[in-house]
Amino acid sequence: MYTTYIFGLNDTLYNATEQKSRARFAAVESMIENGLPVDIETAYTTLEEVVREVGEDAPNHFNLLLKRLGVRDDPRIIAAGVVAYRDVSRAALRPFPGVPSTLISLREKGKRLVALSAGDAVKEWQKLIQLGLQHFFHAVWVSDKNPITADTINSALSGLTVTPADSLFVSGVPSEVEAAGRAGLKTVLFSPRRVNPPKDTRGDKPVIRRFQEILQL
Repeated sequence: MYTTYIFGLNDTLYNATEQKSRARFAAVESMIENGLPVDIETAYTTLEEVVREVGEDAPNHFNLLLKRLGVRDDPRIIAAGVVAYRDVSRAALRPFPGVPSTLISLREKGKRLVALSAGDAVKEWQKLIQLGLQHFFHAVWVSDKNPITADTINSALSGLTVTPADSLFVSGVPSEVEAAGRAGLKTVLFSPRRVNPPKDTRGDKPVIRRFQEILQL
């Protein structure tokens, strides 16, 4: 039915929420082990606040964390956080079950696959490469404006000469699904955490629990 499948990246091809949470927890745990004089709950909660305020792509989260906690910059503490974050982040960066096999099946059927994301282009490509998925996609579109909006998607559709009527947008982020709908795309919400995923309030956007269910749409 569809000739083009457009996929979000974060919380769609892999569990970005869990990966970031685990990496940040490991980071503050290591920082405490290396001299940060606060309890882990305070450190983790404060780090989450910092990330929300300055954005995920800001380069100095741990420096800002120390400043927010009233602790002077300490290179050992900062380095401990950086090393732990990178180690756990890389270990937790794995595709959701069924992602590689589903992408292979779609390619074998002659479908065009597009990955769509927002943020720093190099970092988004790093994720795809670390996931081992970069070769599955015919095109990758990274917007420098985060979050993804209908305008973002319209720009991608125009730049990639994608016809909305022949395309399906898949994402695990509800706001991205809504944006794609406003851009005129058929959409599906990937929600692996729900046992019995419901349809949305209008009943015209399917919700799937297993990634490979895309092949049945």
